Amino acid sequence: MRCGVVDWAGENDEGMQREKHTYIRAFAGLWLVAVLASCGSRPEGLKVELSGKAQGTTYSIIYFEPSGASFQGAVDSLLAEIDQSLSTYVPGSLISRFNQADSFRTGDRLFTEMLHQSERMYRLTEGAFDPTVMPLVKAWGFGPDDRLTPRIANLDSLRVFVGFDLLEISGPLDGQYEIRKAYPTMQLDFNAIAQGYSVDLLAELLASRGITHYLVELGGEVRARGKNEVGEAWALGVQKPIDIKGIDEL
Repeated sequence: MRCGVVDWAGENDEGMQREKHTYIRAFAGLWLVAVLASCGSRPEGLKVELSGKAQGTTYSIIYFEPSGASFQGAVDSLLAEIDQSLSTYVPGSLISRFNQADSFRTGDRLFTEMLHQSERMYRLTEGAFDPTVMPLVKAWGFGPDDRLTPRIANLDSLRVFVGFDLLEISGPLDGQYEIRKAYPTMQLDFNAIAQGYSVDLLAELLASRGITHYLVELGGEVRARGKNEVGEAWALGVQKPIDIKGIDEL
């Protein structure tokens, strides 16, 4: 063996050559364990993809289920229930009927949950988040009826009807809450919070079916759990990001 050079093939270095082979086998074993561990971290079951329209937008759901079972029916049923309770785009929904009433009684779990969560956010943000903003939403042209025809001349007069403190909520009594308006023209809009809530409900639906790896997206609201099909964390991105000039001046 020359100085500074290891002659693994030398006739007098059989021990060192055996040691080399031992290192190689050990390294190969560790590499194999790493590969197997990586493969084992992938979600078990078949990949299932669901999509459709809801709440004036679209939804997309990916999950892994042992038999590849589709929960499309359960998802659509839940989304329909949410629409019938919280969507201002459905004329006969609970919130649409509330917006046309002077006072209202309801025990609907979705409506009352959104009412309580909205009140909580209203208090935490000192009024910056306010679900009674619907008259102003309509005036600016973002309502369900005339989104492209803003009528902003009467904004000051409409502000009188905005403020969560103008609602009087009592209950529950026999499972019912009673909500009274200070002004009959007051209206609720849960759209700023309802889609995120809908995503949570969809995730809970999947979890109740034993699903531990999923990605739920509804109108840009996202909730993920577990890993994707290659055993990595779910990766999200903006498909077409744009730079809006002067956005800081708005």
